[in-house]
Amino acid sequence: MTSRTVLGNLVNQANQQDPVNGKQISMTNWFKYRGSNNKENVVENVPKSHVSLKPVQKPKQSRTPRIAVKKSNKKLCEEKDYFMDVEVIENHPVLALPEGVINIDDANREDVNVCGEYAREIHAYLKQLEAVHPIRDDFLHNCNITSKMRSLLIDWLVSVQMQFELHQETLFLSIGILDRYLQKEGKNIHRDQLQLVGVTSMLIASKIEEIYIPAIDDFVYSTDNAYNDTEIKEMELTIMQTLNFHLISPISLSFLRRYSKAGDVDVLEHSVSKYILELSLMDYGQAAIPASMSAAASLYLSLLLLEPPTSSLVWNSSLEFYSGYTSANLMPVVERMANVLINAKSHRLQAVRSKYSSRKYRRVAQREELMEEYIMKRVQLE
Repeated sequence: MTSRTVLGNLVNQANQQDPVNGKQISMTNWFKYRGSNNKENVVENVPKSHVSLKPVQKPKQSRTPRIAVKKSNKKLCEEKDYFMDVEVIENHPVLALPEGVINIDDANREDVNVCGEYAREIHAYLKQLEAVHPIRDDFLHNCNITSKMRSLLIDWLVSVQMQFELHQETLFLSIGILDRYLQKEGKNIHRDQLQLVGVTSMLIASKIEEIYIPAIDDFVYSTDNAYNDTEIKEMELTIMQTLNFHLISPISLSFLRRYSKAGDVDVLEHSVSKYILELSLMDYGQAAIPASMSAAASLYLSLLLLEPPTSSLVWNSSLEFYSGYTSANLMPVVERMANVLINAKSHRLQAVRSKYSSRKYRRVAQREELMEEYIMKRVQLE
């Protein structure tokens, strides 16, 4: 296999075409058309090494007997033991509704698919579950992988998600798996393996979230054949063993839907919140923020920008109760998200902004309320 420039040919996208002759362009020219021909951003060639699986010691597990059911032929099945490794979180309290706060789950009690009678317990559990596998501040410190390389990889993953038409949940879960793996093995990952880790994280997330999973060959194609299917399968095993098969952590989209319902927001405000969240995925400084807080801060910023200036209380008692965050708690995160939103137009990575400039996403990235002057006025940034 020929050597390649690390992160220099990140994708073989159908959408990346030469504006002159309409032919597909390589990733080397792709940076030029995306407004970045700065050679300082290109990493030197690094020889590619195969992934080696590290032996993992099997933890001690409790044995729970399972008795098989009798079959119709009257023959008894042998009793077999199976192992269970389940994370148990106890005492997730559900607070009583304060005066003046409406129960947003009453209307869904007749819909068995929504599970309205358990909604508050489920979200209380999710808020505790997100603390089980936290991301540390500056988790890439002393690693071969830098924050700029991570941002470039996430920008590419957004393009892959659009190309394969994957769910939004798949993208957010992919980045969660990616960050947790880099947090543990970042010092042992070479730069030429970063894209392999990213595409494999998306493959794992697809198996969890998607109904129709893209084939491994599709992911190989998306990397411009920089890796083969064997390498992806080996990396998949490595990631799962490193994370001890704890692959799922709550994502911010799950909390955002609940908070949007509690705030009775419209579709536009919810869409702008998703746009802010997706932009924040590339911000290395926000990786350690809990998913519930990111969701609340993005919705708060969306309401600040889209609600009428005469609105006296944007973050009302209902939003404060269901999110568990006050406006004072959220303001530092809101200000950071506002700066990310201001810099989105001039940033060299434009996959998220291009995505939310399409008709499918209501072209929210092009709205006047998201311009710098308006943001500075409504959020009162220093």
